[in-house]
Amino acid sequence: MHKNIFLFLWIIIVSLMSSCSGVVTKCGPVDYLNWINNPENNLIAKTKSQDYTFSLQYRPVSYLSLLEAGSENVSPEIIDSLEQSFAGQQQFLFHVALSDGNSDWLNSSTQRFNDYEEQIKYLSFSMQNDFKLVRHKDTIDCSMFHFERDYGIRPFGTFLIGFPDETNDNEVNDPTNDINSLKVIYTNSAFGDEIIEFPFSYSDINKIPTLKL
Repeated sequence: MHKNIFLFLWIIIVSLMSSCSGVVTKCGPVDYLNWINNPENNLIAKTKSQDYTFSLQYRPVSYLSLLEAGSENVSPEIIDSLEQSFAGQQQFLFHVALSDGNSDWLNSSTQRFNDYEEQIKYLSFSMQNDFKLVRHKDTIDCSMFHFERDYGIRPFGTFLIGFPDETNDNEVNDPTNDINSLKVIYTNSAFGDEIIEFPFSYSDINKIPTLKL
């Protein structure tokens, strides 16, 4: 009787550890994407100014590889190849939207520029200089930047940003790291005059499950 109870409890524990809710160790592609996109897992940092809402999502290599591969090309060989291509960089997804729900986020900042072309040029190129990654005592410049122009289809602006990944494994696994051990600083010159910080905790990053194929 006692052995049966012990076996039942052990099955429950294993099931909890392997599922994509609670403590997670491995996830299939769909559950993995959902886990990364779940705000409760603290990989999406949000903040509001007077007029705008900003969000920044931490995107691990396996997540980027799944997005790049698409639903029809998810195989260990393809994902492994893509992960190697994304290695050496920490990437984030940056969104900006009007806090009042108005979809015309782009024209709302036009007054900060002489004309529309100057604004688009800034958003496409110069804005890269407004992002810094702070890791411990190191400040790292943005090395990859892309403004996704959708010509007003979506009610928010989308920017892909990346930084060289020079993380020491001993630092990542150091339990003394505080919540600001990794943060992205955005000097907002297009939509306001403020400095915005997006903090991420290594303890949360270390909880990211392994992609199971």
